Amino acid sequence: MIVTTKLQPKVPLESVYSELVDLLAHGGGPESIIAFRSSETVQNRAAELLGRKRKGILTSDEQAELEAFTVREHIVRMAKIRARLLLQSKNSE
Repeated sequence: MIVTTKLQPKVPLESVYSELVDLLAHGGGPESIIAFRSSETVQNRAAELLGRKRKGILTSDEQAELEAFTVREHIVRMAKIRARLLLQSKNSE
């Protein structure tokens, strides 16, 4: 029996960062950074790539795409930490 699954479409590298760039361009302040969530499309694709990596079936292109997601996630986490610190310092003044 052959089982096939429908893969999520590949997210172009520039799209991996486009949501983050939009967030920065709008400049909504620390609150908007803390509230930021990746789109469902991005979340689904990243989850799929992680699953393929765990199964050992990740292609080299998918590995590069996953690495871009990982870098993006690291940047977002650092920005959220910084935003929380900024809000804390404002609240303690």
